[in-house]
Amino acid sequence: MRHPVARLAAVVLLTSIASCSGDGADFIWFKVMHAVPDAPVVRVSFDDYVFRRNTAYGISTNEGGESLLSGADPTALMTAEYLEPNAEVGGTLLTVDVPVEKDSLSAVILAGSFDAPEAITVVGPRRPRPLASLYFQFAHATPSLPALDVYVTAPDTELTSTAPFATIAPLDHSKSLEVPFGATRIRLTNAGTFDVVMDTGEIEFAQLPTATGPGAEWLFAIAPTILPGPSPVFLIAGSTAINTRFNDQGTPATARAWHASPGAPPADLVAVTEPDQVLFSDIPFGTRTARVALPEATTELQFRESGTPANVLASDEFEYEVPTQYEVFLVEPPASARTFRVETVVRSIAGQSQVRLAHLAPDREFLLVYLTTDEQEAPSPATRVFPGQPFGTATNYIPRTPGDYFLTITEIGDEDGAEENVLIGPVPVTLADGDAATFAVFPPENEGETEVLEIFPEFVP
Repeated sequence: MRHPVARLAAVVLLTSIASCSGDGADFIWFKVMHAVPDAPVVRVSFDDYVFRRNTAYGISTNEGGESLLSGADPTALMTAEYLEPNAEVGGTLLTVDVPVEKDSLSAVILAGSFDAPEAITVVGPRRPRPLASLYFQFAHATPSLPALDVYVTAPDTELTSTAPFATIAPLDHSKSLEVPFGATRIRLTNAGTFDVVMDTGEIEFAQLPTATGPGAEWLFAIAPTILPGPSPVFLIAGSTAINTRFNDQGTPATARAWHASPGAPPADLVAVTEPDQVLFSDIPFGTRTARVALPEATTELQFRESGTPANVLASDEFEYEVPTQYEVFLVEPPASARTFRVETVVRSIAGQSQVRLAHLAPDREFLLVYLTTDEQEAPSPATRVFPGQPFGTATNYIPRTPGDYFLTITEIGDEDGAEENVLIGPVPVTLADGDAATFAVFPPENEGETEVLEIFPEFVP
């Protein structure tokens, strides 16, 4: 799969122009990358300097330039504080003394885990802008892996015919070296072998039409991935003002099916390809499947009656994109059955429990969700987690503080002055640290019965 990095250039042109101002012998530059897969958003700052950024896992900040303080220490204390679900600072993830030198870039890559964080400091001269050439530098931010060889080649080059760009030990980094413009392929192998750990496929690094170009200095962090696929890592990539990421070329999109059509028979989820591929069979009402990799050529998913493949209950057409995780819901009775789809990537985050609502009950206009710490506490705006959510939708995941709660779900009509009525609850629920769960409200399977709440944990099949 080809990654056209050049397309990002137009988006960041104005940022690039701004970031090139102030270059000079008395300037320093900061950058931070977040490669801790189970850590929340972190706020990073450097003592005595203006630089302060919030950054999430998989993200590189832009470079921040400022004047080197007169008589300043040769190091600046970087503090990374993690944010609570309410976006307030919860505590310090780690601190590290970072060398600062005039006309240099001081980059810090946060690595390890929330309970055992590490920091990689990468400090070196920042080449004067505009840059005429292209430079790559790599840091090994996955301490669970051994040393890696990095290959930067033309797409068709055999590994046996070339030398590694660098060999990097865990929590170490390479030098910044010049590479040619154009079609590029980055491969990682276990050091001293040709056992490929990651392969980006073809990436186009074109000359950039920006004020800091046509060249660029790229820093890549080899970070642990949360996505399914053939590789345990991906690349967090940042240059002056372009921040992106590269997954292994074999990383798939995935799909998960939900059957919420009352009265409909058990269904198969089928990827419409050449030939069609049955992803799941005999999905009963009121259930959810595991996730499965989608065939790359998939442009349509269909729910078909199990045992009667000619009977298509409902279908969903879409544009296949990686690394999207698709969830396809079959809703409404068979005569009017349809699908809706959500796209999400969710990860386990230490110190947080994430929740969302799936409104699958067509007879209810809007649903509201409340979490209280006392069973006798009445729902109120202060305890409302989700406001009026319409039928046929699923919210995004939102973080909550782990603990024991009582869940209440109310309904409200769309007419003016409509009152809320309790539909479900209060139900005791435990929001576990690092977990994520869907509160799914299904329609009754039989007429005259009431809606049913099912709670599905995200990280189990």
